[in-house]
Amino acid sequence: MSEQPTLYLVQIPIQGRSSFDKYSAPDVKSLGLQVWLLKRDGTTVHQQQKPTMIGIGNAGWDTDYMEYTFNKVPSDELAGIILQVKGKLYCSEITTNIILPADTPLNALCGRWQSEQGDSFEFLADGTYEHWQQVPPVSKLAQAEASDTSSRINLSKGRFQVDFETLAFHRSGGKSGTNQYYIIKDHAVNDKGKFFQNGLSLFITQIDGSKTNYDLMYR
Repeated sequence: MSEQPTLYLVQIPIQGRSSFDKYSAPDVKSLGLQVWLLKRDGTTVHQQQKPTMIGIGNAGWDTDYMEYTFNKVPSDELAGIILQVKGKLYCSEITTNIILPADTPLNALCGRWQSEQGDSFEFLADGTYEHWQQVPPVSKLAQAEASDTSSRINLSKGRFQVDFETLAFHRSGGKSGTNQYYIIKDHAVNDKGKFFQNGLSLFITQIDGSKTNYDLMYR
């Protein structure tokens, strides 16, 4: 369980496997999973959306997780967490040491991140994002000020989550994906806070090992 800026995230590991083995999706339905967060007043915390399954890879080992998201309430209102698996209930008291902080705050990524080739991400504070290619590519400063969206192709939208140096994308009406990432803060931004010409860089590592570098242009 981790605390995000706008929600609580509960991740349940379902299946671990070598990244090089033949993959078959786990039968999650047979587990009968349900999760509840209990408040001290006897009510439950509202679940934001249907649970989703994601895979996170690290050093040749992949783990499938079911993710549950709950509304953000003051932590001192939380009492316990209940997990149902195959008809059995398991519970634990929620204390300050059971809630893990996100390794990187969600808002650390907010803004428009753009590569030299016109590949662009727009991360918003509500946890949603847009991803597109700018055709033809334009200069970074022009990209930062561009308001015309007619030259954007391959536009996709969805939600993103940040947890332990993993950026998880949940695409609207499409497949989900995860990427390892890291942020380099190499130069100070200007006083207006609009152009981040050399300020922040985002490196996303794809599954095939290739890396893409994005610079934050404005927020």
